[in-house]
Amino acid sequence: MVKVNQQTDFCIEEISELLLRYRMGKDRKIIPSSVASGTLFDEYLQKKLQSRLSIPEQDFIKLISNQSFRGLVFARRGFLDESVAYMNMTARQLQEASVNDETLLLCRSFFETAAAYVDCKCERWDRSAKRLLLALKIDNILEQECEYSVLHLHRIQLVHNFIRLYSRYRQEDAINLANAVVEYLTGNRQTLPIIGQWNSSKLVSQYPEFIHAWLCEIIGEVGLLLAGQKLKNAKTLFNQFQSWRLLVCEYESERLYQWCQIKHYFLDSNIDNFIDLSSQFLVEGRDATSLTILWYITVLDIMRFLEATHIETFCLFRDEVLKDIEEWEHCPRQIKRIFKEYCKTV
Repeated sequence: MVKVNQQTDFCIEEISELLLRYRMGKDRKIIPSSVASGTLFDEYLQKKLQSRLSIPEQDFIKLISNQSFRGLVFARRGFLDESVAYMNMTARQLQEASVNDETLLLCRSFFETAAAYVDCKCERWDRSAKRLLLALKIDNILEQECEYSVLHLHRIQLVHNFIRLYSRYRQEDAINLANAVVEYLTGNRQTLPIIGQWNSSKLVSQYPEFIHAWLCEIIGEVGLLLAGQKLKNAKTLFNQFQSWRLLVCEYESERLYQWCQIKHYFLDSNIDNFIDLSSQFLVEGRDATSLTILWYITVLDIMRFLEATHIETFCLFRDEVLKDIEEWEHCPRQIKRIFKEYCKTV
């Protein structure tokens, strides 16, 4: 339960206003983003493939990529046996393929990335990590030897996948890696503590339009990790995530910085600032990046606060959220599960 400073006088109107701010933010339209959806990355990669590979080679890459994605979708929906069978079939096709090394490496990268997700869903953590490392090695070769600079973006996605994987069973490692990636994306470190050649300056100069989207992804992953923790452990982990303070210098990432402040105030029981900033954050609504995840997490933290301070408003808020939750757009199942489990306990 949230610790409340008893000396703070809460304005009932201000607390009740939170429900109105939630409704206003919820009703704002979510605007799609080509960067956040991966469409822009796909366009860049497709142009590179067209410049280097024959049509049959491109078609084979598309076949393996599509099949790997189908296996991933099966796993995402909980059909693990079907997913594993699909991935095994795709692995046999790769073993039997008669294509050049460059094409095979590209296919292996996409396959290993998807297979790592399947292993993660099957709770085969070490196997998933080995696949992610292999995909990183392959991408590094393609980037350095075949001029696939666009795969630097895919390597950052793989590092993000490591953060997601570590969140399951090595939370401190997940936070440490997230710290490093935020420092890397903001130009405050040149390399990452993981296999491969890294160059922050090169990334920022070649693909500046991706920086904010990646920062959203990483902060969103940290938010998900913290949302599933007990408050004491969440505070310990967040105190280790000091790179969020670098976002104050990132103009595009103003709302990311604001969310991190909200989390800091919530975990530190600075309720006045928490109410003020979270109210602003709610009314500004969601978007197509991981800011949407952070918006939902803010709703959860407000409910935790209201449970400890103003039970009548909490009940109104809880009932409305439970009514809305199945209609929430771009809301991960993990968040919905956390909300439902929390509401059962209060």
